Parts: sequence; C-alpha cells; structure tokens
Amino acid sequence: MELIAEKMKGVKQTEIGLIPKDWEVKVIDQLTYRVGDGIHATPNYDESGSYYFINGNNLSKGKIFVNENTKKVSEDEFEIHKRDLSDSTILLSINGTIGNVAFYRNEPVLLGKSAAYLNVSPNAKKEYLFYQLQTEYVQEYFYNNLTGTTIKNLGLGAIRSTPIPLPPTLAEQQAIASALSDVDELIRSLDGLIQKKQAIKKGTMQQLLTGKKRLPGFNGEWEVVSIGELLEFKNGLNKAKEYFGQGTPIINYMDIFRHSGLMESNIKGKVTLNKSEIRRFDVQKGDVFFTRTSETVNEIGISSVLEENIGDGVFSGFILRGRPINNRLSLKFKRYCFRSEPVRKQIVAMATYTTRALTNGRQLSKVKLPVPPSDTEQKAIAQILSDMDRELQTLRQKREKYVQIKQGMMQELLTGRVRLV
Repeated sequence: MELIAEKMKGVKQTEIGLIPKDWEVKVIDQLTYRVGDGIHATPNYDESGSYYFINGNNLSKGKIFVNENTKKVSEDEFEIHKRDLSDSTILLSINGTIGNVAFYRNEPVLLGKSAAYLNVSPNAKKEYLFYQLQTEYVQEYFYNNLTGTTIKNLGLGAIRSTPIPLPPTLAEQQAIASALSDVDELIRSLDGLIQKKQAIKKGTMQQLLTGKKRLPGFNGEWEVVSIGELLEFKNGLNKAKEYFGQGTPIINYMDIFRHSGLMESNIKGKVTLNKSEIRRFDVQKGDVFFTRTSETVNEIGISSVLEENIGDGVFSGFILRGRPINNRLSLKFKRYCFRSEPVRKQIVAMATYTTRALTNGRQLSKVKLPVPPSDTEQKAIAQILSDMDRELQTLRQKREKYVQIKQGMMQELLTGRVRLV
C-alpha cells in the first residue's frame, strides 16, 4: 500500500469542502439501514443479571467499558427492551457526553437513552464510518445540532442528516480505515506499556518509600516522623480575578496536580501584587506545596516540591505551602515521599467534606511518614524513581507523537486529499 503524492487534483466543491471528483457526499441515513437509541425508561435492575445496562458514558476509544458499578438486568428484562444490534453496529454517545464512538462486538449489553446505534448498510464499511464520526467536521456538525439547555442532546434526525464524504469503492474505504486502525493499534500498545510502567513505579514506591526494600549498601533504622516535624504550613493568596493574567508568577492548583517537582517553566500563571503581598506569600526552592481543596477527597493533599527559585513567585489560595524547618529531607526525595500510598491514605482519611473536600496545615502536620537515616539513601531512592519518571515521560511523548500523526492522517485520508492504492 502506498500514498499517492498528488493532493487536491481532480476535485469538486461540496457542502463539506473539496473532495475528489469520484467521491460522493452521502448522509448517514443513506449509509445505514437503522439509526436508533436505547430505552428511555429505567429498567428493572438485577445484581445477578447477565446483561449490562450501558449509556453514552460507557463508550470510549472504540470500546464499551463496564465496571463493578455498572448496573445489570436479567435476560427477561433484556428481551423486553433489547435493540437490533449486530456485527454492523456502531455505538454513539448522544446525551451529555456527545460523540464518543465504539464498535459493538456482541457484548451482553442493554442500551440506555444516551447511547445511539448505527447499523451500517452493505454500501459502506463500518470501520470507515467509525473514523468519519470522529472527524472535526462531523463532531462540529453534531454540536451545531444539539438540543437542550442544561444537558445537551443529539437527536436521531441530526445523526441521520449528517453528511459524510465517501470514496467510490468499499476497498478504498477499508484501506483508509485499516491505515488509521494501524496507528490506533500503536497508540493502544503504548497505552498498555505506560500502564505497565506506572504499575511498576507504584510498586517500587511502595517498597522503597516505606523501607520494606533497602537499596544495597544502606543500613540503619528509618525514623517515622510527622510532617509537622519537617514543614511549617501557610495558606495561599486570594485575589479577585481582575488581578490575574499579568505580573508575578503564581503557583496554582493544576501546577501541583500535574508535577511532582516544579520548575519555573511549569508555572504559567501571573498575578498583579504589591511588594508586601509578594513577601507574605513568597516561594523558595525546597518548599513543598499541597492541594488544599477539591471536589473529591482523592485530589486533596497532592504534593509538589519547588526545585528552583522563582523571582518574586507566590502561591494561590487553593494550595498550602509547606516550608522546611530543617534539612532532614533531600530536595529530590520530597518529590516522592509525600505521594507514597501510606501518606496519601492518611491525608485522605483526615480530610473533611462539606460541599468540597478540604485539608489544612493542622491536619497535614499530623500525617506520619518514614524517613531514611541518611541524605545519601534518600537521594538514591529518588534517583531510581526519577529514572522511572523519565522513562514514562518518553513513552507519553511518543504516544502524543502518534496521536498527532493520526490526526494528520485523518485530515488527509478522510477528505481524499491523499489517496491510498
């Protein structure tokens, strides 16, 4: 298979833009023999049932995803409400979450109202239509035809009227789909590798940050100390929104959430302050920051250490600053010790919850963590975990490269700008 180099030669103008002269524009209704949605009523659930009751939020990355929380129904209930699903079916999320797609692979499922099904006719390849449904043009068409105010809905009529550019032969449709599927397979393989490496890192952290496993050449007893013996806490800065956008660098909630170690290049926020405010909410190399509040308890107390000084930097009110009161922790070790599973469990257990989950310096000060006796051992542990982080970052960058390649291929292949033979 090779790519024909000629682009945009022998084309015609259509409602969706330029396409090859031998391509057609057909609406989904012409490419399917049935478009429908799931049941609009609530079925009778059965914990021991054999069929999963799914909706649009169960569709992702071309697959149906269920878990232990997915409701089930009995075979009798399924027979009452079942839809005409087959090997030719594509599933589409149409309520709340819009535009997620999945192939139906004979899974034991009953559709709810936020999932539509498209049964593809023999004059089109379902794999080709699957990728067309993910294009920017089709997704934009969907969003332009949504109804509803609070919860948006994509109607079946809008789906049926969606225009799709179509190659003249099934062979060309399949060739396009196969090329895109090959890239998807590369992305999936990287996802699996990243997941595996993350699990290895998690296990390594559990072993090394608790002292269950010692690195060669190190001995001596670890000491269990409270965070309050290591850090002194201060709440962050609160300012009206008109002060943000320019001025001095400010460390924000998402900076902490995304990075276990902070460099100046990671900090994009700016805020206008006077000199007194900058002094009161200053940040220094070695400070440890914790997320203070979130909608869920699992997102509070996430930590990040500042690894270099930032001129006139400050920190926001959604986070806490922990300033070292001694040198018992090495800089790199701070990246990991507060993110270990035993420490995270304590932070979550001590959190309070009203309308949002909260933690504070008093609660964090009570959290216990084991500390290696020497700075050298701390650095050795941090180095191993840092090497794992670099490997993961390389894999994520490689994955992102393939995602960008796929996006480019979709723009070229699904519009006929590049033809496959």
